[in-house]
Amino acid sequence: MKQKYDLIVIGFGKAGKTLAAKLSKMGKSVVLIEKDENMYGGTCINVRMYSIKKTCNRFYEYTKR
Repeated sequence: MKQKYDLIVIGFGKAGKTLAAKLSKMGKSVVLIEKDENMYGGTCINVRMYSIKKTCNRFYEYTKR
């Protein structure tokens, strides 16, 4: 069975899920595709920026001793 969508969003990062939610609230038919089931929130949270923030916070705590 074929389905029709007004928009296909690729990537479940902040921009993708924000866009999908906004257009869905406007009555559009939206499908959101993410290849990795563990990537809720996108690369920024899961891979890069969070790790950098975590490292910086640990360094800060270490230097307060």
